[in-house]
Amino acid sequence: MPEKTAEKMMAEKMVPKVVEFIKSAAKRKLRARATRRLIRLSLLAGGAAAVAYASGQIVAKGLARGDENSDDFSLLTIVTSRDLAIGSTPFSYGSVMTLLGRTRIDLGDTTLDPNGAHLDLVTSFARVEVILPAGWAVEIKQVSSGFRSELSVDIGDAESLPEDAPKLSIMADTRWGCGSIKAAAANDPS
Repeated sequence: MPEKTAEKMMAEKMVPKVVEFIKSAAKRKLRARATRRLIRLSLLAGGAAAVAYASGQIVAKGLARGDENSDDFSLLTIVTSRDLAIGSTPFSYGSVMTLLGRTRIDLGDTTLDPNGAHLDLVTSFARVEVILPAGWAVEIKQVSSGFRSELSVDIGDAESLPEDAPKLSIMADTRWGCGSIKAAAANDPS
């Protein structure tokens, strides 16, 4: 049996170290590639979100109808927050759709149409709040679907209202969203 030479012994010791070095270099290269891909993906997702936000704002402005002094209005809120206080014009109809955002409608200084009024609320992954003056007779129909879809209602006792109290009908469709309808006294700052 031939004796191992010093060169062979040195080669046997070096082979595992070289293999380990190659493995670690390959791992570093794969990590760097994965990091670059993750950065590219993040930039792409951020750009897509910015385009979606800008497009949503353009669409929302195009579909909005009426203003604070209109007897009817339509409001679309997408990926943002919006507050609207309706003035004292006889209010007859309102439509509020909120997607991935928050909308607050204050009807505290509003008078209702003598024939009554209707308000449609639609939320999707969003929140809508409605502030009403005390003394309105409010009928609420609610459709909820999705996890944690809810509507909290605090409008007081309908039995204590006079028969000729202004009447508001609300249809609330909360899909993966929530809402609150609250009757507040005229001097309530909330």
